[in-house]
Amino acid sequence: MKKILLAAILMLSLGSFAQEKSKKGPEMSPEKKVELQVARLKIELDLNEKQTAELRNLIQEHQQKRAKQRAEMGSKKDSLHKPSPDQREQMKKNKAEDKKMFEEQLKKILSPAQIETWQKNKEARKNKRKTLKEKRELREN
Repeated sequence: MKKILLAAILMLSLGSFAQEKSKKGPEMSPEKKVELQVARLKIELDLNEKQTAELRNLIQEHQQKRAKQRAEMGSKKDSLHKPSPDQREQMKKNKAEDKKMFEEQLKKILSPAQIETWQKNKEARKNKRKTLKEKRELREN
């Protein structure tokens, strides 16, 4: 009887550990994220000091807007009044407009060759994420 009870407790405890989601690493501060992104782009695009400073300001501004939008979404998600389909659609449009504005401002900072490099790298990162997502889905199924 003790063995059965012990086995049941062991199975339940292992099951609870299997449910935990693990994070990939420690949470970074917004400033640290901005600095890492600027450093990566500085290396990839061979930016000068003026471009680096302008890019840092642009990324900080964009990140603050996105954090505000995420906080707004989080508050709506936690409340009893979830956003309607129309509100969700409007949020998607706002996000797309913000992304478009960010890219337009970025194009004012970068040279044409840097823009081309940036777009190629952006597409490569997108394809890599897509591949990783497909592999993850295959593992889960």
